[in-house]
Amino acid sequence: MVSVAETLAAYRAALAEVGETITVRRLNPSPAAPTDVQALARITGYDPSEIVPGIQQGDRKVILLAEHVTLTPPLRAGDKLVVRGRVLNIETVDDSTRRLGGVLVAYELLVRG
Repeated sequence: MVSVAETLAAYRAALAEVGETITVRRLNPSPAAPTDVQALARITGYDPSEIVPGIQQGDRKVILLAEHVTLTPPLRAGDKLVVRGRVLNIETVDDSTRRLGGVLVAYELLVRG
């Protein structure tokens, strides 16, 4: 059986190879500045066969390394990602699919924008 540490190491290695550093942004009530954290992520489009209700053409799937996201409360819909200068809205946050032994290894996000 694969350990959490081995799985996390595999995610780190994979995202270091094929991912990129992005900014996770939480907008705060005025006049406070937004809270930004840097994180490693892999951004892909959806295959046409994956376009179902709730997913629109142009939406993207993001695998985001959880250990970098230090926001309190945790990541949520409505937070933003800044990818290559473009601000994307987080539509859904899946914090269950990429857990191992109850430990969140990575978020799977649907983003739009």
